[in-house]
Formats: sequence, C-alpha cells, structure tokens
Amino acid sequence: MTQIITSWYDGQRKVYCVECADSSPEVQAELEKAEDEDQLEISNEPQDALNQTCTACHRQISEVRDEERSYRVKVTITFECEVDVEAGSWVEAKSFVRETLSTIHLGNSKEALELELEENVPMTEAALVDDCFYEIEAAKGIIPD
Repeated sequence: MTQIITSWYDGQRKVYCVECADSSPEVQAELEKAEDEDQLEISNEPQDALNQTCTACHRQISEVRDEERSYRVKVTITFECEVDVEAGSWVEAKSFVRETLSTIHLGNSKEALELELEENVPMTEAALVDDCFYEIEAAKGIIPD
C-alpha cells in the first residue's frame, strides 16, 4: 500500500510520504496545522502517488512502501456543565450536585464511549477509556433578573 499525504496549508500544495510524516517533527507540525484548518488530504490510492515526489525527502512516493501499523491516539474529552440549584446555601447546592453525580453510573458512559469508538473509528483495533471523573467547583449565588 502506498499512501500520499497532501497539505494545502498556507495555500501551497505539498505532498509527503508516510515515512516523513511519521518521523519528521517539521512535517508533523505542518500536517497538524493543515488538519486543524481542514487543508489535509490522505489517499491510499496507488494512482494518486504516481509521479509524486515527497516534499521532505524528495523520493518518489510510489516507491516508498509502507506497512499498516498500529497507532495509539490519546484523547481527552471534557464536558463542562452548569447546574442552577435552589438551595439554602452554596454548600447545600454543591452537595446536591455531588450527591446526584455519585448516583449517575459514569462507568456505563465510559463503556458506551469505548464501544462507539471501536465500532465507528475506521480500522480501530481497540479503544480504552482510562478514566471517567468529575470535579465540582464552588457554588456561586445567581443574581435574580
């Protein structure tokens, strides 16, 4: 399989082989920026790599043979919630929220997310959600309208 990675970052077309994309910090930084701005194309079609020269190493991309590898991608997902609670004090409001959160089985959400990732991310071998936690900040009074 031959993969060609094309960056259109800063309006310039640059093509890279897998070896340079995996090993060069400069290429990786550019590809990250291109991906962030939706200016990145990846093709596994051999005809797309024909007569294409890697911008970094200047080799013919069609001659760079790459093998499927496994990569671990770490993702941190954060949900930030605000809950308006009627209570006698900020301590009680925070206590209500903490008590309710302790009854929600976040472990079930963790398992559901693992399953969704395994089933829907292409070519996923396994997904592991390491932790599921929450932090409650101090409650603050709401000024009535």
